Amino acid sequence: MVRTEHSRLLSFLIGSSGYLVPRP
Repeated sequence: MVRTEHSRLLSFLIGSSGYLVPRP
């Protein structure tokens, strides 16, 4: 499992939604 891809997916999900963990 590539951590870079995982982080990218998480970042994209959080960026798209950004309602569970609002980040500036």
